[in-house]
Amino acid sequence: MKKRMFVYVSFMICLLLLLFYEFLVFSFYNTNHIYNGRSGITATKSDDMTNKAYISLIEKAAESTGDDIIIYIQTPKGDIYYVTDTVPSDLDLLVEGGNSSISPGEVLSENKEESTRYLYNFNWYDDSIKICSIQDAAEQDLDISYLLVKSSDIEQITSYLSNNNIEVSTEIGATVAEDMTSLISIIVSAMFLLGITLIYYAFTRKNDIAVKKSLGFSNAEILKFEFKQFISTILVITVIFIITAFIGLSVAFDMGSSFIFMLKISWKLILFVIGVFLIINISFLLIASSCKVEDIKGKNSSKGLFRFICIVKTIVFVVLVVNLSQMATPVMKTISGYRMMAKTTEKLNGYYKTKVYSLVEDPEKCMDSYREKIEGFYKTMHDEYGCILADGKGEAVEGFKGRLSVTVNDNYIEFCNVLDKEGKKYTASDFSEEKLSVLFPEENEYDYKRILKLCCNYYKIEDEDIDIRYYDALKSSLFSFDINNSTDNNGFYTDVVIIVSSPKLDPRAAESLYSKMCGSMFFKCDNTEDTYSEIYPIISEFGLEHILLKTPSVTDDFKMTLKSQKQLLIYQSIVALTYFVFIIILMLYSSILYYINNAKDISVKLLNGNSFLSIFGYRMIFKATIIVLFGALSFFIKYNIIFAFVLVLIEQIIFIIEMKKNSVKRITDVLKGE
Repeated sequence: MKKRMFVYVSFMICLLLLLFYEFLVFSFYNTNHIYNGRSGITATKSDDMTNKAYISLIEKAAESTGDDIIIYIQTPKGDIYYVTDTVPSDLDLLVEGGNSSISPGEVLSENKEESTRYLYNFNWYDDSIKICSIQDAAEQDLDISYLLVKSSDIEQITSYLSNNNIEVSTEIGATVAEDMTSLISIIVSAMFLLGITLIYYAFTRKNDIAVKKSLGFSNAEILKFEFKQFISTILVITVIFIITAFIGLSVAFDMGSSFIFMLKISWKLILFVIGVFLIINISFLLIASSCKVEDIKGKNSSKGLFRFICIVKTIVFVVLVVNLSQMATPVMKTISGYRMMAKTTEKLNGYYKTKVYSLVEDPEKCMDSYREKIEGFYKTMHDEYGCILADGKGEAVEGFKGRLSVTVNDNYIEFCNVLDKEGKKYTASDFSEEKLSVLFPEENEYDYKRILKLCCNYYKIEDEDIDIRYYDALKSSLFSFDINNSTDNNGFYTDVVIIVSSPKLDPRAAESLYSKMCGSMFFKCDNTEDTYSEIYPIISEFGLEHILLKTPSVTDDFKMTLKSQKQLLIYQSIVALTYFVFIIILMLYSSILYYINNAKDISVKLLNGNSFLSIFGYRMIFKATIIVLFGALSFFIKYNIIFAFVLVLIEQIIFIIEMKKNSVKRITDVLKGE
């Protein structure tokens, strides 16, 4: 029963991974089916065309192809998909009532509170979708809209819209489908381990199987007997997992979604269990077919199986070490991020950031039409809301000896505590818009000429237009506003080069400001209830309402980033834990098989008084050489050798325990030839 337990553990790992994979698929089911097989079209209607006329045109285009057309609109309150209702819907959604077609006034949503018909889902990622009839889009700004159409219809629809004075540009193959390839590979690996576990278990039963064959039992009869040992337990485990999953998901989400989820995966679970039963029969058939008379007394060798398991163990070992090494940095980054949040929440209270949406129109591709708008928006926000620029992407700048370069504005200097070498705080008034100011850490020396050349080349200025100053890096506090960088210092930059610039000096001011609008532009607002509404007049004044749809608070943005990092770590941890269980089981198998293959020699040496180290020392040294091999492997694969050392140490412990346990317990049986 003890050895059979490994089979059950492997089966449970496979079942858990399958349920987890299907959980993720179900979570993104509705979103993926909206985008599945569709391409994006950016459509610009003429000024004299009304929204109703434009919608009517889209409906006629949908009728001509027989497929849905979807208008995707991003709004400050969330994203909405407006679907044509003049043709039978080809959307296969998990909707209450089962019919994906939608009528004017209806709302299909993954949020029960805002839906007339609920979209079943497991919404753990705070990004629910909302689907309405295209007729309800008439109230939206449709001057520029993003359409989702079937990829096979794109030429026909593009031609139809163009012929009706609609300017279109296509984006073939737009999709948001989640990539779960790595998880599928883990499930395949788990099934492979289950197969190895069953073969190993069947091998340990080789003696009994050989006895039965000598008594006249056929392979079919042996398979029937062994199959009965597993079937009831595996079915009970499966039922328990299904019931537990249903109850847990019903509590965490809702019973309706959990019931639909179980219905969707029921046939996959049936195929999975049938596949497991098939692996059981194949494993015992392989062993039963190879049984010989020598197996009755355990004289047949298992060196082939031992070598095979060692090869698999080595592969899993490498994969696990690399996986753990890749996890180390994100783990520390996430921990530091939460520590940063705890220390800076009070300082960041009331600060918000701009967030750009470039799906409908990307200013980078038409900067000439946005240049004055962006510069005017920044100037107004700078004067009225103390707009801060803090752009430090963590890139080392050539000529700064590997140190970071942070581009900021005068309001950033006011916000932070930047001290000169005398301990006096720098203020905005200390810097002129007519000159580029570059601040260096007081205690470091730099190649000034090289830096002057870099600045002069970019800003198109002379040496005398650059004001070089120093600051005390130890006493100054330079907040990064970026939870993805500088988390090791609780969100503060250390030992960086500070470039204090202004749009007046930047020859590519609009491009630079737009880049900062994408995540490095912050402002103070006392209206915490509806910040976006307060600054909307400024946004609309400069015609940026198409690209500036939200102004999240800095702390909320940090929380979302940390949540995303945490979810990724959970996924990586599941993968790492799975491989860790794999490697432990394989270490046990290889140690036991090593003893079985060398049992007689080991027993004789023990009776002759040889010490444990003299018998097994060379094998332990051989295992330790893996560290040396991993050292050479580091030239080709990035990993942390500490993880390799720990795993080798664990294998040594397992090997010692198994050798001592089997040597004492089985010495008499071995000498008897049993």
